[in-house]
Amino acid sequence: MNSQLNNLKFCDEATALIDIWRAMPRESHAVCPAKSDFMPMKMRRHLRSTILYERRAKDEIIIRVVGTTLDQFIGQHLTGKNILSIIPPEHGRSFNRYYENLHKYQCGGIMERQIRSAGGSINMVKTMQLPLLNPQGEATFFVGIAIPGTLPKHFTDYRSASVHASRNIDITYVDIGAGIPEDLETTLARGL
Repeated sequence: MNSQLNNLKFCDEATALIDIWRAMPRESHAVCPAKSDFMPMKMRRHLRSTILYERRAKDEIIIRVVGTTLDQFIGQHLTGKNILSIIPPEHGRSFNRYYENLHKYQCGGIMERQIRSAGGSINMVKTMQLPLLNPQGEATFFVGIAIPGTLPKHFTDYRSASVHASRNIDITYVDIGAGIPEDLETTLARGL
């Protein structure tokens, strides 16, 4: 399978998910496995960091499963919510474009952005998503992991600022066999 996936192995949770995703069966020449073949329990000790989204339409990205790590970090139950209703409004266009690209190109992706914890501190969250196919063979599901962390030193100006003050989202697309958006291996979106 595509060696580009090795570029997504930034933590133990990502490595476990990539190994599980690679081992899943595929129909004939499909690049991605079917959502029906993904068994969350295979993530075992990393299940707390696992996320599963469904892109129903351009403005509707539903959180199907979210591990307790992110729920507890944010301080609210996220399963069943439209991700666009819980992110800062200025990030909506970038999120829509990101999931549209994952859907259209059946590629993997990493997103890093600032997030406010339940305690009020500003932190970084790094997520990775891999596509899964619906029964019609479209990449409408995305399984991934979310890892909250501290802000790097060069982001110290955000520590006392509102998350809404920052429009930066670092997005990296990874070709897993079907291509990536035109020359967009890495982009920095500012509320696009």
